[in-house]
Amino acid sequence: YLSRSYRLVLDQEGLIKVVSGNEGFNPTPPAKISKTLPLYNFVFRGNTLDDSDLTMQKLDHRRYTMKDIGKIQNRVANLERLTT
Repeated sequence: YLSRSYRLVLDQEGLIKVVSGNEGFNPTPPAKISKTLPLYNFVFRGNTLDDSDLTMQKLDHRRYTMKDIGKIQNRVANLERLTT
């Protein structure tokens, strides 16, 4: 039995789905599906017996608010003022 990769995604309707990926010795995660938010990548090693045979990677999907953008804009303005 070979290892298999999976991706946990959240779709537009708020449903959590598991997308199956490739199978192999070093499987790659499945391709990103449009209009979904990827949450985790999983790899189940061949002959999985317990949780030590599972590799899990949390995917970073940082979002910026208007407040964050305003702070960055102010910092750039201050930097421009100081460098001129």
